[in-house]
Amino acid sequence: MRHVLKTHADLPAPPVASAQAGHSEVVEALLEAGAALDAADENGYTPLHHACDAEHVALAVALVGRGADAERKTRGGKTCSMVRPALFADGSELAAALQARADAKAAAEAEAAAAAAEEQ
Repeated sequence: MRHVLKTHADLPAPPVASAQAGHSEVVEALLEAGAALDAADENGYTPLHHACDAEHVALAVALVGRGADAERKTRGGKTCSMVRPALFADGSELAAALQARADAKAAAEAEAAAAAAEEQ
């Protein structure tokens, strides 16, 4: 897969097209092989934008779990939540995934701060 990515580096971001079609396994394989998580197409849509737009919720949740930037804007200035607002409603799977990621980041930052304070 890495060979394919290097050989066809001139092609549009492969995970974008796969996400748009909802091919979770292909997206995962491409990301494992080194494809960029937030690679964008000519309109600035990332795999997460396309997964949201096509309502591929499980794929969107997986991309968020990998660290995809839900706040990244397209060339038209749209974030993922602007593409499909209902997917980000309170209590949704995607809102829960984003909250879990934010909680994990906050916990890691608190742990790092505590470790730094302990060293002083």
